[in-house]
Amino acid sequence: MSTKPFFTIITPTYNRASFLEEMIASVAAQTFQDYEHIIVDDGSTDETEQLISGLKENHPQILYIKQENKGRSVARNVGIEAAKGKYVCFLDSDDVWLPQHLQTLEVATSKQKTPAFFHTGLIWFYEDGTAERLVKYAERNSFSSDVEYVIANEFAPNCVCIHHTILKEIQFDAELYINEDIELWARIAAASYPVVEVATYTAKLRVHEGNTQNVVKDNISPRIKAFAKLLGNTEVRKNLSSVFIRNNKRGFSELEIRSLENTKQRWLLSRKLILFLIKYPEAPRNTAKVVTLLYNLPGGQLLKSLVAKTKRQGVD
Repeated sequence: MSTKPFFTIITPTYNRASFLEEMIASVAAQTFQDYEHIIVDDGSTDETEQLISGLKENHPQILYIKQENKGRSVARNVGIEAAKGKYVCFLDSDDVWLPQHLQTLEVATSKQKTPAFFHTGLIWFYEDGTAERLVKYAERNSFSSDVEYVIANEFAPNCVCIHHTILKEIQFDAELYINEDIELWARIAAASYPVVEVATYTAKLRVHEGNTQNVVKDNISPRIKAFAKLLGNTEVRKNLSSVFIRNNKRGFSELEIRSLENTKQRWLLSRKLILFLIKYPEAPRNTAKVVTLLYNLPGGQLLKSLVAKTKRQGVD
């Protein structure tokens, strides 16, 4: 490995010791070996530190940094500041790469003469090993800008590679812990850096109960916060069409409604439904929303039981 490696791989981790060996093995198996691997331990309380200490002997490219728990955005930024590579790749501790991942990116970056943002294809794989799914990205020509393209496709960090000069200038927002990656990708695209698709599936994302969006009980609010930050960014917003903004706002409103449907917050749900029907009368499935609204108004549960009884009796 040269003094300054071609790639820096950054892995933030928190209490994921059970996944680390598999992740590190996928890095060690890369056909392109000019890299350093920075693992930033965000205050783990499990055996992460002991495990990494034992693995470093056979994996000298690992640099282990431990910090107090500050969130994965801060952990990634710490890794960025320590990075020596020309390009920075991200690999979360529960994900893996296929052996040709770095080689594929090295070939792609050699064709790009200016600092850029690269993304490969992504494969979802399930913890029990039952299935894999190739993620189908929305085509670039469906959008009015690269900013819309990166927001809509929500590229996972483990399929992204970014020139180090970009990340020294633009880093993760420490206040965000969900969609913090999408928010960063959008700011990079808004700064007019090229967004380059590498149409090869070399990154794998593990789907399991421990994923952040599964662990966080209310993941709707932080997602809305991230999108609001994007809309508040002048450079980002001027790259978004009014149709794109409206469709995303409507999508988040529908997520809020779905998140409330299984709770006892009927008045809040009713209020959200009324506002949604007023703002988005053209939205699909609005008839179902009207029915939900009626059932959550005073007397709605009685109405619901009467409708159910009528249906059981075969009366339309």
